[in-house]
Amino acid sequence: ITCTRRMEDVSQLASFMKKDVRVDLKVSALSYVLGLTGSSGGLDCIYAHKEVLLPALLELTEDELSAIAYDSHLALVNIAANPRLSRELVLLHVTPKLLGALMDPKCTDHVTMILSNLTRGNEGSKAVLDSLQSGNPVVKLQQLIGLFCTNKSVKFHYLATVFSNISQLPAGRKLFLDRQQCVLQKLLPFVHYHDSLVRRGGIVGLIKNLCFETDSHAWLLGADVDILPYLMLPLAGPEEFSEEEMEGLPEDLQYLGDDKTREDDPDIRKMLVESIMQLCSTKEGRRYIKEKQAYIIMRELHRWEKDVEVSAICLKCIEMLIADEPQTGMHNLHEVKLPENFKPQ
Repeated sequence: ITCTRRMEDVSQLASFMKKDVRVDLKVSALSYVLGLTGSSGGLDCIYAHKEVLLPALLELTEDELSAIAYDSHLALVNIAANPRLSRELVLLHVTPKLLGALMDPKCTDHVTMILSNLTRGNEGSKAVLDSLQSGNPVVKLQQLIGLFCTNKSVKFHYLATVFSNISQLPAGRKLFLDRQQCVLQKLLPFVHYHDSLVRRGGIVGLIKNLCFETDSHAWLLGADVDILPYLMLPLAGPEEFSEEEMEGLPEDLQYLGDDKTREDDPDIRKMLVESIMQLCSTKEGRRYIKEKQAYIIMRELHRWEKDVEVSAICLKCIEMLIADEPQTGMHNLHEVKLPENFKPQ
């Protein structure tokens, strides 16, 4: 079958992808479209007829037969991972519907996977933020946090990547850094959530993004959040330290025992080190982190580390921690002005 003929057939399938169509016809049409989402050529066919196929898929997500709703969501997971089609879904204003679906007891993890893929791009992240911050939101951030932290029937692990993705935007970081809502404090324990790499990695990615807000460093490191132990503990191993070194460490990192293991994912270790480095970008942050003996944790991590990229970023962090303080006017490394010949072209 030629691609042109296939595109014609795909366009006709949309007429069978309606809630009031006979079940066997719906199942056959949906099964074919779901198969298309598994290849780049198939996604091209869907894009060519996006005006009819995307609304049809969205309609079937609410089908009374759970198997049809399930496959419709699964197709949209694959479609949302395609940058071109993801933008088209955003233009269809799907984010309020998807966020609202999270509150349905029949909701599946595929809804969070769709949102995770949609928010990879700025358009999707902005659409989710707009939905959360509208005058009459379908769902509020606090409700999402509640689902993420307490729901037992659906895991919602991919909400962590949604949080990480939307925090790449300044408005997203502001939302999570709201000192009245205590959102971040509820999420920090999942840095140590060993049952899901997705959940753990998403929350560490969120933290890394928040650490770019230097105005919030004092709050992040202070008693209200006390973020440093959450960053250092996954990087610590079973090594023994002298009493003097041990006393300077945060309490959670003292006397860890011979069975202490480090975070096993190199990407997460890298983000943890990068977060600490960001917190070192101000004079006050560097002073506090040095006092908490972050150097000895980084030192032992560097000795242990086998991943080349993590080892390199760890060495940079060590150099920052042992270096003398910069001269006056250069204490905030984010505000240092480079000479014109040093600026990127």
